[in-house]
Amino acid sequence: MNLVLVGQSASLQIEVKDKKTKESIPFANIKVQSADGLLKNVTTDVDGKAFVSGLSTGTYLVGGVCVGYKSNVCNTEITSSKVKKICLEMEQESILLTECVIVANTVDYDIISCGGCCCRGSRCCCPWIYLKTDSVSVDENKKTNTVISNFKCYPNPTTGIIFAEPSPEIKELMVFDASGRAIQQYSLQGEQQQQQIDLTNCAPGIYFISYLDQGAFHSERVVVAR
Repeated sequence: MNLVLVGQSASLQIEVKDKKTKESIPFANIKVQSADGLLKNVTTDVDGKAFVSGLSTGTYLVGGVCVGYKSNVCNTEITSSKVKKICLEMEQESILLTECVIVANTVDYDIISCGGCCCRGSRCCCPWIYLKTDSVSVDENKKTNTVISNFKCYPNPTTGIIFAEPSPEIKELMVFDASGRAIQQYSLQGEQQQQQIDLTNCAPGIYFISYLDQGAFHSERVVVAR
């Protein structure tokens, strides 16, 4: 990606929409990145629009991150001092859960004689009689593995401190709350193998750690529980 600086001050207007419904997406986090690194972090307003000023002419990488949507990245070129308008469409994200098969092993109820009456199952009129129940187990051989990424974080859930282990290609981490608001930012130096993320002052709930890897933005969900 080449960035040409000519001393002009340019602006970028970004509109974020749902790819399927074409509806505006409010409170999405937008990153505008040049060849020299991250320049701007902005959030779309209630109309799904964000405005970035003070840019130089050149080529930029624009990425969008929002809870419930797949991150999206596009390249845009600013050639003049006029306001450049772009539309960034984001696709709703389906949460992939680990699949397991629940197996119920049925056990027949015994016929029990007590004081002349005959009882079976839940119809037993004698509360002190022990009744057999069905047993439930999980078939470990039918679990579906999740996708392995270049980023690990633990412990999750956490009481506040998280240790992130990014790949050497990841140069920055952003932390967002459940509303999509950016609350923390970490710049990684060199081939830093571990970064401590402190959420001890954050309220219990769901947070997202976002990072740029191989030209695409990714997010890892973490839970703060106390």
